[in-house]
Amino acid sequence: MTAVNNKADPDEICNLVLEVIRLAKDENMARKLVDAGVIPHLIIELKNSLPNGQGINNIIFALGLLSHDLLSASSIVRPGTARQLIEISKGAQAGPARACLAWCLGRMVQSDDIAAKFIEDGLPELLISWITVSDDRNAQRYCAWTLGTLARNDDLVDQLVEMKAVPVLASHLNSITAPQTNPDPEDLTAALFAVGRFARTIKLSKALAAEGSIEPMVQALKATLDPKVLNWSARAIGCHMRPNSSDMAKILLRAGAADGLARLPSMVPAEETEALGSFAFAIARFSCAEWSPGTRQQLVEAGVVDALLRALRAAASVPATDPQVHAELALAISFLGDVGGSAIRKEVQDSGGVDILKQLAMQEPPEVRKACETAIRSTTGNVFSRIGASAKAGLNHDWRGGCPEYHIAHPDFDAWT
Repeated sequence: MTAVNNKADPDEICNLVLEVIRLAKDENMARKLVDAGVIPHLIIELKNSLPNGQGINNIIFALGLLSHDLLSASSIVRPGTARQLIEISKGAQAGPARACLAWCLGRMVQSDDIAAKFIEDGLPELLISWITVSDDRNAQRYCAWTLGTLARNDDLVDQLVEMKAVPVLASHLNSITAPQTNPDPEDLTAALFAVGRFARTIKLSKALAAEGSIEPMVQALKATLDPKVLNWSARAIGCHMRPNSSDMAKILLRAGAADGLARLPSMVPAEETEALGSFAFAIARFSCAEWSPGTRQQLVEAGVVDALLRALRAAASVPATDPQVHAELALAISFLGDVGGSAIRKEVQDSGGVDILKQLAMQEPPEVRKACETAIRSTTGNVFSRIGASAKAGLNHDWRGGCPEYHIAHPDFDAWT
Protein backbone atom coordinates (compact mmCIF):
# COMPACT_ATOMS: atom_id res chain seq x y z
CA MET A 1 0.00 0.00 0.00
CA THR A 2 2.75 2.41 0.98
CA ALA A 3 4.62 1.57 -2.22
CA VAL A 4 1.60 2.52 -4.34
CA ASN A 5 0.91 5.72 -2.39
CA ASN A 6 4.54 6.81 -2.64
CA LYS A 7 4.72 5.87 -6.33
CA ALA A 8 7.57 3.49 -5.69
CA ASP A 9 9.70 1.81 -8.31
CA PRO A 10 7.48 -0.09 -10.82
CA ASP A 11 9.47 -3.28 -10.28
CA GLU A 12 8.84 -3.08 -6.54
CA ILE A 13 5.12 -2.58 -7.09
CA CYS A 14 5.04 -5.48 -9.55
CA ASN A 15 6.64 -7.76 -6.98
CA LEU A 16 4.11 -6.66 -4.35
CA VAL A 17 1.20 -7.38 -6.71
CA LEU A 18 2.65 -10.83 -7.42
CA GLU A 19 2.80 -11.42 -3.67
CA VAL A 20 -0.88 -10.44 -3.39
CA ILE A 21 -1.68 -12.98 -6.11
CA ARG A 22 0.26 -15.69 -4.32
CA LEU A 23 -1.51 -15.03 -1.03
CA ALA A 24 -4.98 -14.47 -2.50
CA LYS A 25 -5.07 -17.94 -4.07
CA ASP A 26 -5.97 -19.05 -0.56
CA GLU A 27 -9.56 -17.97 0.19
CA ASN A 28 -8.84 -17.18 3.83
CA MET A 29 -5.86 -15.03 2.92
CA ALA A 30 -7.95 -13.28 0.27
CA ARG A 31 -10.41 -12.25 2.99
CA LYS A 32 -7.60 -10.92 5.16
CA LEU A 33 -6.17 -8.91 2.25
CA VAL A 34 -9.59 -7.40 1.55
CA ASP A 35 -10.02 -6.53 5.22
CA ALA A 36 -6.57 -4.92 5.18
CA GLY A 37 -7.70 -2.55 2.42
CA VAL A 38 -5.67 -3.86 -0.52
CA ILE A 39 -8.39 -3.40 -3.16
CA PRO A 40 -8.41 0.45 -3.31
CA HIS A 41 -4.63 0.47 -3.75
CA LEU A 42 -4.85 -2.08 -6.58
CA ILE A 43 -7.47 0.12 -8.26
CA ILE A 44 -5.13 3.12 -8.01
CA GLU A 45 -2.30 1.08 -9.51
CA LEU A 46 -4.60 -0.14 -12.31
CA LYS A 47 -5.33 3.47 -13.25
CA ASN A 48 -1.62 4.35 -13.06
CA SER A 49 -0.76 1.41 -15.34
CA LEU A 50 -3.37 2.08 -18.03
CA PRO A 51 -1.27 4.45 -20.18
CA ASN A 52 1.55 1.94 -20.79
CA GLY A 53 -0.14 -1.31 -19.76
CA GLN A 54 2.86 -2.45 -17.71
CA GLY A 55 1.89 -5.11 -15.18
CA ILE A 56 -1.80 -4.64 -15.87
CA ASN A 57 -2.45 -8.37 -16.23
CA ASN A 58 -1.16 -9.08 -12.73
CA ILE A 59 -3.36 -6.36 -11.25
CA ILE A 60 -6.40 -7.86 -12.99
CA PHE A 61 -5.54 -11.34 -11.66
CA ALA A 62 -5.25 -9.92 -8.16
CA LEU A 63 -8.61 -8.15 -8.39
CA GLY A 64 -10.25 -11.34 -9.64
CA LEU A 65 -8.86 -13.40 -6.78
CA LEU A 66 -9.89 -10.83 -4.18
CA SER A 67 -13.44 -10.57 -5.54
CA HIS A 68 -14.69 -13.49 -3.46
CA ASP A 69 -17.95 -12.08 -2.05
CA LEU A 70 -20.46 -9.25 -2.47
CA LEU A 71 -18.55 -6.78 -0.29
CA SER A 72 -15.24 -7.20 -2.12
CA ALA A 73 -16.90 -7.24 -5.56
CA SER A 74 -18.87 -4.06 -4.78
CA SER A 75 -15.70 -2.27 -3.68
CA ILE A 76 -14.25 -2.98 -7.13
CA VAL A 77 -17.36 -2.25 -9.18
CA ARG A 78 -18.49 0.91 -7.35
CA PRO A 79 -15.58 3.19 -8.40
CA GLY A 80 -16.03 2.23 -12.06
CA THR A 81 -13.19 -0.30 -12.22
CA ALA A 82 -15.37 -2.97 -13.79
CA ARG A 83 -16.28 -0.64 -16.64
CA GLN A 84 -12.57 0.02 -17.18
CA LEU A 85 -11.95 -3.74 -17.28
CA ILE A 86 -14.68 -4.17 -19.89
CA GLU A 87 -13.06 -1.45 -22.00
CA ILE A 88 -9.67 -3.16 -21.61
CA SER A 89 -11.31 -6.44 -22.62
CA LYS A 90 -12.56 -4.99 -25.90
CA GLY A 91 -8.96 -4.71 -27.05
CA ALA A 92 -7.96 -8.24 -26.02
CA GLN A 93 -7.09 -10.43 -29.01
CA ALA A 94 -5.28 -13.43 -27.51
CA GLY A 95 -7.21 -16.38 -26.09
CA PRO A 96 -5.42 -16.47 -22.71
CA ALA A 97 -6.08 -12.75 -22.16
CA ARG A 98 -9.76 -13.20 -22.97
CA ALA A 99 -10.01 -16.20 -20.64
CA CYS A 100 -8.48 -14.30 -17.73
CA LEU A 101 -10.55 -11.16 -18.30
CA ALA A 102 -13.80 -13.15 -18.59
CA TRP A 103 -12.98 -15.02 -15.38
CA CYS A 104 -12.08 -11.83 -13.50
CA LEU A 105 -15.32 -10.11 -14.51
CA GLY A 106 -17.35 -13.25 -13.79
CA ARG A 107 -15.95 -13.36 -10.26
CA MET A 108 -17.37 -9.89 -9.65
CA VAL A 109 -20.95 -10.90 -10.46
CA GLN A 110 -21.98 -11.33 -6.83
CA SER A 111 -25.43 -9.71 -6.99
CA ASP A 112 -28.33 -8.98 -9.34
CA ASP A 113 -27.40 -5.28 -9.36
CA ILE A 114 -23.82 -5.99 -10.43
CA ALA A 115 -25.05 -8.35 -13.16
CA ALA A 116 -27.49 -5.69 -14.41
CA LYS A 117 -24.69 -3.10 -14.51
CA PHE A 118 -22.41 -5.45 -16.47
CA ILE A 119 -25.20 -6.16 -18.96
CA GLU A 120 -25.79 -2.42 -19.35
CA ASP A 121 -22.05 -1.87 -19.93
CA GLY A 122 -22.00 -4.38 -22.80
CA LEU A 123 -20.24 -7.37 -21.25
CA PRO A 124 -22.61 -10.05 -22.67
CA GLU A 125 -22.14 -8.91 -26.27
CA LEU A 126 -18.38 -9.14 -25.79
CA LEU A 127 -18.59 -12.64 -24.29
CA ILE A 128 -20.95 -13.87 -27.01
CA SER A 129 -18.60 -12.49 -29.66
CA TRP A 130 -15.60 -14.23 -28.10
CA ILE A 131 -17.39 -17.59 -27.87
CA THR A 132 -18.40 -17.28 -31.51
CA VAL A 133 -15.13 -16.17 -33.08
CA SER A 134 -12.49 -17.60 -30.74
CA ASP A 135 -10.90 -21.00 -31.30
CA ASP A 136 -9.36 -20.96 -27.82
CA ARG A 137 -11.20 -23.47 -25.62
CA ASN A 138 -10.14 -21.76 -22.39
CA ALA A 139 -11.53 -18.44 -23.57
CA GLN A 140 -14.80 -20.10 -24.58
CA ARG A 141 -14.98 -21.91 -21.23
CA TYR A 142 -14.74 -18.75 -19.14
CA CYS A 143 -17.02 -16.78 -21.45
CA ALA A 144 -19.73 -19.45 -21.12
CA TRP A 145 -19.25 -19.54 -17.35
CA THR A 146 -19.51 -15.75 -17.03
CA LEU A 147 -22.68 -15.70 -19.14
CA GLY A 148 -24.07 -18.29 -16.72
CA THR A 149 -23.16 -16.15 -13.71
CA LEU A 150 -24.97 -13.18 -15.28
CA ALA A 151 -28.18 -15.27 -15.59
CA ARG A 152 -29.28 -14.61 -12.01
CA ASN A 153 -33.00 -13.93 -12.45
CA ASP A 154 -35.73 -13.94 -15.09
CA ASP A 155 -35.36 -10.27 -16.06
CA LEU A 156 -31.60 -10.59 -16.55
CA VAL A 157 -32.01 -13.78 -18.58
CA ASP A 158 -34.61 -12.11 -20.81
CA GLN A 159 -32.08 -9.38 -21.61
CA LEU A 160 -29.40 -11.98 -22.39
CA VAL A 161 -31.83 -13.92 -24.60
CA GLU A 162 -32.48 -10.77 -26.64
CA MET A 163 -28.73 -10.68 -27.31
CA LYS A 164 -28.96 -14.19 -28.87
CA ALA A 165 -27.17 -15.93 -26.01
CA VAL A 166 -29.34 -19.08 -26.25
CA PRO A 167 -28.25 -20.27 -29.74
CA VAL A 168 -24.64 -19.37 -28.96
CA LEU A 169 -24.56 -21.41 -25.73
CA ALA A 170 -26.38 -24.38 -27.28
CA SER A 171 -24.04 -24.35 -30.27
CA HIS A 172 -21.02 -24.13 -27.96
CA LEU A 173 -22.25 -27.13 -25.94
CA ASN A 174 -22.72 -29.13 -29.12
CA SER A 175 -19.29 -28.20 -30.45
CA ILE A 176 -17.43 -29.47 -27.37
CA THR A 177 -19.38 -32.74 -27.27
CA ALA A 178 -18.94 -33.52 -30.96
CA PRO A 179 -17.68 -37.09 -31.62
CA GLN A 180 -14.32 -35.93 -32.98
CA THR A 181 -13.53 -33.86 -29.88
CA ASN A 182 -12.05 -34.96 -26.59
CA PRO A 183 -13.47 -32.28 -24.29
CA ASP A 184 -11.82 -31.18 -21.11
CA PRO A 185 -14.25 -31.85 -18.22
CA GLU A 186 -13.94 -28.20 -17.18
CA ASP A 187 -15.11 -27.10 -20.66
CA LEU A 188 -18.13 -29.37 -20.36
CA THR A 189 -19.05 -28.32 -16.84
CA ALA A 190 -18.90 -24.61 -17.71
CA ALA A 191 -21.07 -25.12 -20.81
CA LEU A 192 -23.59 -27.27 -18.92
CA PHE A 193 -23.71 -24.75 -16.08
CA ALA A 194 -24.50 -21.92 -18.50
CA VAL A 195 -27.24 -23.89 -20.26
CA GLY A 196 -28.78 -24.89 -16.92
CA ARG A 197 -28.79 -21.29 -15.69
CA PHE A 198 -30.64 -20.13 -18.80
CA ALA A 199 -33.34 -22.84 -18.57
CA ARG A 200 -35.44 -20.86 -16.07
CA THR A 201 -38.85 -21.29 -17.72
CA ILE A 202 -40.61 -23.79 -19.97
CA LYS A 203 -40.34 -21.29 -22.83
CA LEU A 204 -36.57 -20.93 -22.39
CA SER A 205 -36.11 -24.69 -22.03
CA LYS A 206 -37.93 -25.23 -25.31
CA ALA A 207 -35.81 -22.54 -26.96
CA LEU A 208 -32.63 -24.28 -25.77
CA ALA A 209 -33.95 -27.65 -26.90
CA ALA A 210 -34.79 -26.23 -30.33
CA GLU A 211 -31.17 -25.10 -30.61
CA GLY A 212 -29.91 -28.61 -29.76
CA SER A 213 -29.21 -28.58 -26.02
CA ILE A 214 -30.81 -31.96 -25.22
CA GLU A 215 -28.52 -34.45 -26.96
CA PRO A 216 -25.20 -33.14 -25.58
CA MET A 217 -26.59 -32.90 -22.04
CA VAL A 218 -27.83 -36.47 -22.09
CA GLN A 219 -24.70 -37.70 -23.88
CA ALA A 220 -22.54 -36.19 -21.14
CA LEU A 221 -24.68 -37.79 -18.44
CA LYS A 222 -24.58 -41.23 -20.07
CA ALA A 223 -20.93 -41.34 -21.10
CA THR A 224 -18.79 -39.46 -18.59
CA LEU A 225 -17.00 -40.76 -15.53
CA ASP A 226 -16.13 -37.30 -14.23
CA PRO A 227 -18.14 -36.39 -11.08
CA LYS A 228 -18.32 -32.69 -12.01
CA VAL A 229 -19.70 -33.43 -15.45
CA LEU A 230 -22.21 -35.87 -13.96
CA ASN A 231 -23.24 -33.20 -11.47
CA TRP A 232 -23.80 -30.42 -13.97
CA SER A 233 -25.35 -32.58 -16.69
CA ALA A 234 -27.93 -33.92 -14.21
CA ARG A 235 -28.51 -30.39 -12.92
CA ALA A 236 -28.96 -28.93 -16.42
CA ILE A 237 -31.38 -31.72 -17.36
CA GLY A 238 -33.44 -31.03 -14.25
CA CYS A 239 -33.45 -27.30 -14.97
CA HIS A 240 -35.09 -27.96 -18.35
CA MET A 241 -38.30 -29.12 -16.60
CA ARG A 242 -41.05 -27.41 -14.63
CA PRO A 243 -44.52 -28.55 -13.51
CA ASN A 244 -46.68 -29.43 -16.50
CA SER A 245 -43.74 -29.57 -18.92
CA SER A 246 -44.55 -33.08 -20.13
CA ASP A 247 -43.30 -32.31 -23.65
CA MET A 248 -39.83 -31.55 -22.32
CA ALA A 249 -39.84 -34.62 -20.07
CA LYS A 250 -40.72 -36.84 -23.03
CA ILE A 251 -37.96 -35.33 -25.17
CA LEU A 252 -35.42 -35.96 -22.40
CA LEU A 253 -36.64 -39.52 -21.82
CA ARG A 254 -36.47 -40.31 -25.55
CA ALA A 255 -32.88 -39.04 -25.56
CA GLY A 256 -31.99 -41.48 -22.75
CA ALA A 257 -31.90 -39.20 -19.71
CA ALA A 258 -33.43 -41.86 -17.43
CA ASP A 259 -30.65 -44.34 -18.26
CA GLY A 260 -28.05 -41.66 -17.58
CA LEU A 261 -29.58 -40.80 -14.21
CA ALA A 262 -29.79 -44.46 -13.22
CA ARG A 263 -26.03 -44.90 -13.58
CA LEU A 264 -25.05 -41.73 -11.73
CA PRO A 265 -24.98 -42.92 -8.08
CA SER A 266 -22.72 -45.84 -8.91
CA MET A 267 -20.33 -43.59 -10.87
CA VAL A 268 -19.53 -41.00 -8.20
CA PRO A 269 -17.37 -41.45 -5.09
CA ALA A 270 -19.13 -41.17 -1.73
CA GLU A 271 -17.62 -37.75 -1.06
CA GLU A 272 -19.02 -36.24 -4.30
CA THR A 273 -22.32 -35.29 -2.72
CA GLU A 274 -23.08 -32.42 -5.14
CA ALA A 275 -23.68 -34.90 -7.96
CA LEU A 276 -26.14 -36.85 -5.80
CA GLY A 277 -27.96 -33.60 -5.03
CA SER A 278 -28.31 -32.87 -8.75
CA PHE A 279 -29.45 -36.47 -9.31
CA ALA A 280 -32.23 -35.98 -6.72
CA PHE A 281 -33.09 -32.58 -8.21
CA ALA A 282 -33.52 -34.05 -11.71
CA ILE A 283 -35.75 -36.85 -10.37
CA ALA A 284 -37.94 -34.29 -8.57
CA ARG A 285 -38.29 -32.24 -11.76
CA PHE A 286 -39.15 -35.33 -13.83
CA SER A 287 -41.79 -36.30 -11.28
CA CYS A 288 -43.48 -32.90 -11.49
CA ALA A 289 -43.19 -32.45 -15.24
CA GLU A 290 -46.16 -34.75 -15.89
CA TRP A 291 -48.85 -35.47 -13.29
CA SER A 292 -49.46 -39.04 -14.42
CA PRO A 293 -47.72 -42.40 -13.90
CA GLY A 294 -46.21 -42.42 -17.40
CA THR A 295 -42.99 -40.53 -16.74
CA ARG A 296 -42.50 -42.16 -13.36
CA GLN A 297 -42.92 -45.61 -14.86
CA GLN A 298 -40.17 -44.94 -17.40
CA LEU A 299 -37.92 -43.89 -14.54
CA VAL A 300 -38.69 -47.19 -12.77
CA GLU A 301 -37.95 -49.23 -15.89
CA ALA A 302 -34.61 -47.46 -16.35
CA GLY A 303 -33.59 -48.32 -12.79
CA VAL A 304 -33.74 -44.79 -11.38
CA VAL A 305 -35.65 -45.87 -8.26
CA ASP A 306 -33.07 -48.56 -7.47
CA ALA A 307 -30.33 -45.97 -7.96
CA LEU A 308 -32.11 -43.54 -5.64
CA LEU A 309 -32.41 -46.19 -2.94
CA ARG A 310 -28.71 -47.03 -3.33
CA ALA A 311 -27.88 -43.37 -2.83
CA LEU A 312 -30.08 -43.26 0.27
CA ARG A 313 -28.40 -46.36 1.69
CA ALA A 314 -25.02 -44.73 1.15
CA ALA A 315 -26.29 -41.60 2.92
CA ALA A 316 -27.55 -43.67 5.84
CA SER A 317 -24.18 -45.41 6.18
CA VAL A 318 -22.30 -42.10 6.37
CA PRO A 319 -24.72 -39.72 8.11
CA ALA A 320 -24.50 -35.94 8.12
CA THR A 321 -21.79 -35.67 5.45
CA ASP A 322 -24.06 -33.30 3.52
CA PRO A 323 -27.48 -32.88 5.15
CA GLN A 324 -28.87 -30.75 2.31
CA VAL A 325 -28.20 -33.49 -0.24
CA HIS A 326 -29.66 -36.14 2.05
CA ALA A 327 -32.83 -34.03 2.36
CA GLU A 328 -33.01 -33.69 -1.43
CA LEU A 329 -32.71 -37.46 -1.87
CA ALA A 330 -35.55 -38.02 0.60
CA LEU A 331 -37.73 -35.41 -1.10
CA ALA A 332 -37.08 -37.07 -4.46
CA ILE A 333 -38.68 -40.22 -3.00
CA SER A 334 -41.61 -38.06 -1.92
CA PHE A 335 -42.06 -36.64 -5.42
CA LEU A 336 -41.85 -40.08 -7.01
CA GLY A 337 -44.40 -41.53 -4.60
CA ASP A 338 -46.98 -38.85 -5.32
CA VAL A 339 -50.56 -39.68 -6.36
CA GLY A 340 -50.39 -41.85 -9.47
CA GLY A 341 -47.08 -43.47 -8.52
CA SER A 342 -48.44 -46.63 -6.91
CA ALA A 343 -45.91 -48.89 -8.67
CA ILE A 344 -43.09 -46.75 -7.35
CA ARG A 345 -44.50 -46.68 -3.83
CA LYS A 346 -44.67 -50.46 -3.87
CA GLU A 347 -41.10 -50.75 -5.17
CA VAL A 348 -39.80 -48.37 -2.50
CA GLN A 349 -41.52 -50.37 0.23
CA ASP A 350 -40.50 -53.77 -1.16
CA SER A 351 -36.88 -52.62 -1.48
CA GLY A 352 -36.66 -51.51 2.13
CA GLY A 353 -36.79 -47.82 1.29
CA VAL A 354 -39.04 -46.94 4.22
CA ASP A 355 -36.62 -48.57 6.66
CA ILE A 356 -33.74 -46.61 5.12
CA LEU A 357 -35.69 -43.37 5.48
CA LYS A 358 -36.44 -44.15 9.13
CA GLN A 359 -32.78 -44.92 9.78
CA LEU A 360 -31.70 -41.69 8.09
CA ALA A 361 -34.29 -39.68 10.04
CA MET A 362 -32.86 -40.89 13.35
CA GLN A 363 -29.27 -39.97 12.45
CA GLU A 364 -29.58 -36.64 10.68
CA PRO A 365 -30.29 -32.97 11.57
CA PRO A 366 -33.90 -31.72 11.87
CA GLU A 367 -34.27 -30.61 8.24
CA VAL A 368 -33.31 -34.07 6.99
CA ARG A 369 -35.59 -35.74 9.53
CA LYS A 370 -38.52 -33.66 8.26
CA ALA A 371 -37.72 -34.56 4.64
CA CYS A 372 -37.55 -38.26 5.53
CA GLU A 373 -40.86 -38.09 7.39
CA THR A 374 -42.44 -36.39 4.37
CA ALA A 375 -41.10 -39.13 2.10
CA ILE A 376 -42.42 -41.86 4.41
CA ARG A 377 -45.92 -40.31 4.37
CA SER A 378 -45.75 -40.02 0.56
CA THR A 379 -44.86 -43.71 0.34
CA THR A 380 -47.04 -45.33 3.01
CA GLY A 381 -49.89 -42.91 3.75
CA ASN A 382 -53.43 -42.73 2.41
CA VAL A 383 -54.37 -40.46 -0.47
CA PHE A 384 -54.93 -37.42 1.76
CA SER A 385 -51.66 -37.72 3.65
CA ARG A 386 -49.84 -38.27 0.35
CA ILE A 387 -51.33 -35.10 -1.09
CA GLY A 388 -50.24 -33.18 2.00
CA ALA A 389 -46.75 -34.66 1.84
CA SER A 390 -46.50 -33.86 -1.87
CA ALA A 391 -47.50 -30.24 -1.24
CA LYS A 392 -44.87 -29.99 1.49
CA ALA A 393 -42.20 -31.43 -0.81
CA GLY A 394 -43.18 -28.94 -3.49
CA LEU A 395 -42.81 -26.02 -1.08
CA ASN A 396 -39.27 -27.15 -0.25
CA HIS A 397 -38.18 -27.30 -3.90
CA ASP A 398 -36.45 -24.39 -5.68
CA TRP A 399 -38.75 -23.63 -8.61
CA ARG A 400 -37.26 -20.24 -9.51
CA GLY A 401 -34.04 -21.43 -11.05
CA GLY A 402 -32.60 -24.49 -9.39
CA CYS A 403 -29.11 -24.01 -10.80
CA PRO A 404 -26.66 -22.91 -8.07
CA GLU A 405 -23.49 -20.91 -8.49
CA TYR A 406 -20.46 -22.67 -9.95
CA HIS A 407 -17.11 -21.72 -8.43
CA ILE A 408 -14.85 -22.47 -11.35
CA ALA A 409 -11.07 -22.80 -10.99
CA HIS A 410 -9.12 -19.76 -12.16
CA PRO A 411 -7.40 -19.82 -15.57
CA ASP A 412 -3.68 -20.18 -16.14
CA PHE A 413 -2.36 -16.75 -15.23
CA ASP A 414 1.07 -17.45 -16.70
CA ALA A 415 -0.44 -17.98 -20.17
CA TRP A 416 -1.30 -14.27 -20.38
CA THR A 417 2.00 -12.50 -20.84
